Amino acid sequence: MSDEHTYKFDVKMTCSGCSGAVTRVLEKAKADGVSEFTVNLETQEVLVKGTIPYEDVLARIKKTGKEVRWSLPVLGAATITQTHFSGPIRRNCCVNSDVLYARG
Repeated sequence: MSDEHTYKFDVKMTCSGCSGAVTRVLEKAKADGVSEFTVNLETQEVLVKGTIPYEDVLARIKKTGKEVRWSLPVLGAATITQTHFSGPIRRNCCVNSDVLYARG
């Protein structure tokens, strides 16, 4: 049995549709080793706990089209072992009525 890990991601999410997309992929990932997760739209933070490899979680979040600005595996309370950056996002889905939300 693999050890359980905790991963933290800063994901660009500007609306409930964005956070919902991340939630859906992580919910599906429970079958592959995600034991629990939190998606916080306000802080744009995603915490994932499970036995699933880090690269798999990162790939699933990126597959939603959301920009992962940084991410890191977390050991213990706050030990940072590595940081990853991703490239620019290719699409923006955040349209609410006549307002387009963008973060700089």
